[in-house]
Amino acid sequence: MTGLNRQRAAMTDWLIDPTANVIASLPNLRLPTLILGADNDKQEPAANSALLQRYINGSELLIDPQLGHAFPFEAPARVAEDLARLTR
Repeated sequence: MTGLNRQRAAMTDWLIDPTANVIASLPNLRLPTLILGADNDKQEPAANSALLQRYINGSELLIDPQLGHAFPFEAPARVAEDLARLTR
């Protein structure tokens, strides 16, 4: 519940003040970042993933053209392979 409550609070803050410096802080990330997305995701459009990549220096973006919002469940082997490659 703690994680869910934190996510809800962050989403609420974003809706109240979308200029809340979230985007400005992304270039400060200094760790390997893999951004996974899916073209058929109706809840989190692939454009959002592309925006994240634009602001996170050195990040890698992988968008699957055939999957939807539940892509970790639709293609678990692919997601596991992508994550394993990032950690090598």
